[in-house]
Amino acid sequence: MKDDIYEHIADYLAQKQKGNVPETLERKVKDWCNASEANLIEFKKLQKVWQLNSTRAYPHSDVEAAWQTVLGKIEQTETGKQINLQKNTLVWARYAAAIALLISATAVWFLLQSDVWYKWTNTQITTAQNEKKNIELADGTKVMLNGGSVLYYTKKFSGESRKVLLEGEAYFDVAHKPQQPFIVTTGNTTTRVLGTQFNLRHYPEEAQTEVFLKEGKVIFGTDKSSVTLRPGEVATYHQIAERLDKSENLNENITAWQTGRLQFTKAPLSTVVNTLSRFYRKEILLLPEPNKLDCTYTGTFDKITLQEALQLMQFSADFTFREVNEKIIITGTLCP
Repeated sequence: MKDDIYEHIADYLAQKQKGNVPETLERKVKDWCNASEANLIEFKKLQKVWQLNSTRAYPHSDVEAAWQTVLGKIEQTETGKQINLQKNTLVWARYAAAIALLISATAVWFLLQSDVWYKWTNTQITTAQNEKKNIELADGTKVMLNGGSVLYYTKKFSGESRKVLLEGEAYFDVAHKPQQPFIVTTGNTTTRVLGTQFNLRHYPEEAQTEVFLKEGKVIFGTDKSSVTLRPGEVATYHQIAERLDKSENLNENITAWQTGRLQFTKAPLSTVVNTLSRFYRKEILLLPEPNKLDCTYTGTFDKITLQEALQLMQFSADFTFREVNEKIIITGTLCP
């Protein structure tokens, strides 16, 4: 199904430019966009690629030949390197090649400069949902990767900067090299540092990117705006609203995923619920709504599951919970 939607999006953008989109095609694309914020963000990115490359038209082209040329360049450029090509990326890349030939010669340049090309031609390391990994990069930078994450990096940093790509969450302890800044790209944002320690979170389904600075200094933002963070500050980029916020960090558990230990001291119960949802990456629904959450909670959860944490909370509150369709539904009163 995911492969099909990339075909539908390519057809939709082509037909929309002609001003004649079939109703069934338009419905398929809109339904997919409305299914989640992550889908809508991905569509906007693909639409931007199209718009950037819609300056000239070419009536005759050999799409398959162009595609084989792109693959050939990958092999020639990266012989002997580890390359990971995901099927859905290949599907879109094939259509991007068609778009490039039919719409604009500048698309080839755009592809070579894009994150897609970086992913194709560099090493990646992934973690399962409940897995963590420690990595040391070529420059001595240490990275702790949280569950459900992917880090793309080069085996040897060269040039004016040290660039990596992150999908998910990671804690970085960056080796100090003032002449070669360390840059982490996540979606639409970049985090630029010289040598520092910070936590970066970017799960596509959350539709926001968050960076917390422990020590040093970082510049975080997009191509439109950016902020400079000092130790103890957190910045959040909201992808749908395209808004960038900065504030003092008030979340004592912002890096708790590293140790698996959550600690609350007279924390508002609304904060506890939001923290559990973030920590375990599981949506929590309270029934009936609105649920009264004006009390506080004190307790520690040390390397336990979400179900075990809720069972401990049941000792001081009258509620039940169940899991339905990957969501936790709480019924009753959380406040005693």
